[in-house]
Amino acid sequence: MIKSSNPALNENIFREVAGTDSSTMTIQGTVNKTGILLALVMAAGAITWNMGYASFPLMILGGIAGFVLALITVFKKTAAPITAPLYAVAQGLFLGGISWTFERQYPGIVTQAVGLTFGTLFCLLG
Repeated sequence: MIKSSNPALNENIFREVAGTDSSTMTIQGTVNKTGILLALVMAAGAITWNMGYASFPLMILGGIAGFVLALITVFKKTAAPITAPLYAVAQGLFLGGISWTFERQYPGIVTQAVGLTFGTLFCLLG
């Protein structure tokens, strides 16, 4: 195994995850969960995008909450079923606000970026 100081990628984590649960991860289950999380990101992003200048507090809240939820998920893997949807909503709030800000400065850039990113993910999920 490759040496890493990343707490999410150390050898003990892989040993713990492999030995504790007998359920099998399927491609269909992964696709379904990814689709649900994508829908949450898009919904939260649309909310802050449509708020305009009023989206700034939600954008900051989403960025901070997303960081905290990511740390919780990395250090307590069993919390992932709860933290993953919350993280998706938090990042949607952040991405919607920051995307609106960039769209005001560079018209058209967000449409291209979001279209290509989500379009690629939808194709992969399909």
